[in-house]
Amino acid sequence: MGVGPWAKRRGDSPFRVYDQWVVENEQKTIEIMKQEDFTPEGPILLAEDPSISSIHDEILQAKVELTGKTAETLTLKVSTNKYTVVFIPEIYHRNWYAWVDSQKTPVIKAYASMRAVAVAPGEHEIVMKFVYLPFYCGLVIAMVFLLLMIIFMWRYNDKIDYFLGKKPTVPTKMKINLSV
Repeated sequence: MGVGPWAKRRGDSPFRVYDQWVVENEQKTIEIMKQEDFTPEGPILLAEDPSISSIHDEILQAKVELTGKTAETLTLKVSTNKYTVVFIPEIYHRNWYAWVDSQKTPVIKAYASMRAVAVAPGEHEIVMKFVYLPFYCGLVIAMVFLLLMIIFMWRYNDKIDYFLGKKPTVPTKMKINLSV
């Protein structure tokens, strides 16, 4: 079951920790969420298996603390006594990547549109980063183009001056010494 209240309900963190989950496709998840008896207090609805197993004998004790947030980075400190899934109530996108204690971990789609990360028992730091690869590809292309332009301008400076209408500076009166 889930531990951790929703935001502003008890003044605690909006992050939840679950030790039970159900794996469903997106359409089935939406149908379950539309039911009148649906509550987020039960098992979390995931789009894929988190590849961990949880022992249901012990009572889940967990704490999640937000330690840092920017537009493209989210850092959480998690403490739990068993294998769990940490629910992050922010929109899922395939360009979000997660690291648990510096080990890359998959970001799982939860509730058809949110994010979740599986963690082992103990204290952990989860770092999530949004990495939009097309931006970085465009940045590399722009930097290569800029470098080529600088090389071209340096190499062909005199020809560029001629093309722009600037006449080369040539002395008009030259003294030639023919004495031997």
